[in-house]
Amino acid sequence: MKNGGSIRSKPDGFTLIDLLVVIAIIAILAGLLLPVLNRAKEAGRRSHCVKNLRHIGLGIRMDQDEFDNHFPKSEMIHPKGSFLINRISTK
Repeated sequence: MKNGGSIRSKPDGFTLIDLLVVIAIIAILAGLLLPVLNRAKEAGRRSHCVKNLRHIGLGIRMDQDEFDNHFPKSEMIHPKGSFLINRISTK
């Protein structure tokens, strides 16, 4: 080179601007995906709740079949929600 200047080559690594652009793109994609994931999570929770309600209904129906179509008495239900075994002895 005539004027003592040097030829600058392109840097080998990423620059700060490159990294900030990549981080911004990732943040935008995450912002778009989070509501979709939350809706899917809520749909799964709703499905699980419906399944639990169905099982409770089936359990009560089975209990009615065994005890002449009577609903379980409230004093026969444990405070935590499970049926007590002594219901069989009151048949």
